[in-house]
Amino acid sequence: MPLYPACLADDVSRTVRSSIMSADASFIRSLEPIRQRCAAVYALATEGRTLYFELDPTRYDEVVDFCASVISVSSRGIRLQ
Repeated sequence: MPLYPACLADDVSRTVRSSIMSADASFIRSLEPIRQRCAAVYALATEGRTLYFELDPTRYDEVVDFCASVISVSSRGIRLQ
């Protein structure tokens, strides 16, 4: 369901949709929703309810090292909190 009223005039509607979509995109790319989705996927994985992968806790250290290296390279040393 869209976050904007469908009855807006086309030109106003486009502007409003663009603003809302930009705000939505900014939020989606922020750390809070990413952490929320990761927590949901992790919960499913610990219950064995994922379709495309299995959780192997013995490889946590390896995964953390890999993720840290990707973040370090792509963020040019910016520390994420």
